[in-house]
Amino acid sequence: MLPPAGPCPATRFGMEGSGDANVRDRDTGLTWQRSVDPTMRSWDEAIAYCVGLGGGWRLPSLTELQTIIDDGRIYPAIDVVTFPDTPKVVFWTSTPRADDPGTAWYVDFFYGATDADIISRAYAVRCVR
Repeated sequence: MLPPAGPCPATRFGMEGSGDANVRDRDTGLTWQRSVDPTMRSWDEAIAYCVGLGGGWRLPSLTELQTIIDDGRIYPAIDVVTFPDTPKVVFWTSTPRADDPGTAWYVDFFYGATDADIISRAYAVRCVR
């Protein structure tokens, strides 16, 4: 079980890879893309984009993506030193909505809220491994 979202302590994240392209979360063991591609994608395109990066990259689950929300921040609700230039927009998760297969969960990094939407909508993507 992943820990609940909360303020992100300074020692929680470490840079990984050449040029600090990735962020290692010491609390969850996950590695995140530090920057995001500006292209907005449908849910299916988001899944394919992450898998297409190779090296075990994938679209994060709802629970995983919620772990990088910083409840102490808004506009965006994320640690902007660790994740610079994060747009204040909605990001897809890999979690489909159980009662409606045409929808999937997302995280809105403007406020740090979650909701679901139709999978044809174009939203941002941050991959994890």
